[in-house]
Amino acid sequence: MVFSFKQSRKKCIIDAKQHIRDSVNDDVLIIQSISAIEELDKIVNQISTRAKEWYSYYNPELSATISNTEKVVEILIEKSKNELLVEFGFTESMGGELEQEDVDAILNLAKRAKGLIECRDEEKIYLEKKMKKFCPNLLKILGVTLGAKIIQHCGSLEKLSRTPATVIQIMGAEKSLFKHMTGRGQCPKYGLIFSHKMIAGVQRKNKGKMARAIADKAAIAARVDFFKGEFIADKFIEQLEKKFKSLE
Repeated sequence: MVFSFKQSRKKCIIDAKQHIRDSVNDDVLIIQSISAIEELDKIVNQISTRAKEWYSYYNPELSATISNTEKVVEILIEKSKNELLVEFGFTESMGGELEQEDVDAILNLAKRAKGLIECRDEEKIYLEKKMKKFCPNLLKILGVTLGAKIIQHCGSLEKLSRTPATVIQIMGAEKSLFKHMTGRGQCPKYGLIFSHKMIAGVQRKNKGKMARAIADKAAIAARVDFFKGEFIADKFIEQLEKKFKSLE
């Protein structure tokens, strides 16, 4: 059967549309979600820091007492200057006396920052639910943020399932690896995986060993999740905890 040009063109358009539909999958949703969270983190940090610095001209005692910018944003919205002074044990403030419209401008910025904080937290809840369905084993071993970043770095769970543990271990440290390969530095022992809580809890000399152990389990978990295997991460967590205790 010979297709005319119009028939062939129509079929190509239909196939292209179907390909676009098929490209929207859980991998894409997870990558977009973690990208949004990373961008929101940067914006929240900038705006909350600006709100804290601005408010410190009015009430420097609060900024001196609490260093966490997000916490400062939440508190200054909820309570007045006098209430905060009493709460933190100050009899008077060294801050300037501002007009109400000036204070309102600061509070307005703080409210915007709080709204973004809530948006980011809601996005994290969504991401955790999505990963719990899509890659529960990887989620259990790496956590929400780190697991999503690893998938983001690879491009998909399928690519991650084909990635060796040694690569997962140093994923994100490509610049350091390149320097090592050109004789300008030491070989990196870890990359993105460094943010894992178990690596943070061991001695410096043992961080590389702990990173390797976590990467080994993450590599297996990714393969099990991709091929829709059973949930086996609890057993891996027990093994990692034993390793962690031996390296503390």
